[in-house]
Amino acid sequence: MSVADKVDRCLERLAHEGLLPPEDQWQGCNESDLFSVRAANHGHVPDAYSRFLARIGRCDEPRLFLGSDVFRPYPTDLRTWTDELLAENGLDSLPPYAVPILLHQGYIAFWTLGMEADQPVWCFSEGRTAEPEPAYGSFTERLLELGAEWSRPVEGQT
Repeated sequence: MSVADKVDRCLERLAHEGLLPPEDQWQGCNESDLFSVRAANHGHVPDAYSRFLARIGRCDEPRLFLGSDVFRPYPTDLRTWTDELLAENGLDSLPPYAVPILLHQGYIAFWTLGMEADQPVWCFSEGRTAEPEPAYGSFTERLLELGAEWSRPVEGQT
């Protein structure tokens, strides 16, 4: 299965679970948006993340990503914001081949690391981790885990 197919299946599953809008309401980033994201990330954006942005990068903020900077216009700012978070915690900036994919509430950052099409995802959570750490084996794995987290019942609610 291609990386694009994996991303599409993840997004379709999340939409089916009500965590993303129905597919006919998705708005993807255009070529100019994607060029800007590549430029902000030293010319490199992994295939899985690029496909994600091309499919839903201009969506209104769906339930799945509430409180997170994910969609246009934010992807071009995520590197700066992630580097600021890391610097505030005495850590080095992201390496040039890292691509930030999400910043939640300004204190949790996720980024891909490596040159694969569906890269491993790393995380830094202010106050929880002293150093960035591996979080998921791939970008698509992170999407599915987000869906699983949001699909779990909240304790005390039915």
